[in-house]
Amino acid sequence: MQQLRQELRNRDLEIGRIEAGALSAWDRTVPQLERQIDALLAENDALRRKIRQAEEHSDVDAATVDHLRTLVADRDTKIAELRAQA
Repeated sequence: MQQLRQELRNRDLEIGRIEAGALSAWDRTVPQLERQIDALLAENDALRRKIRQAEEHSDVDAATVDHLRTLVADRDTKIAELRAQA
């Protein structure tokens, strides 16, 4: 009977060491993961801002291209008119 009690105590001690190790690992891992999450969220926000800026520039560039096309078309029309008069 004494041997069984000692064996149970030894197992309880081993379980306690395992639990302590697991808790220690958890305590080290969770803050690290939280820092990674925060960094990724910040990076995500920065990328979203860059996307918005790129979209704005794209809209401006598209308007510029449309304006240039209009100018070229007007020029081509004037050239055609001048050729027709000659």
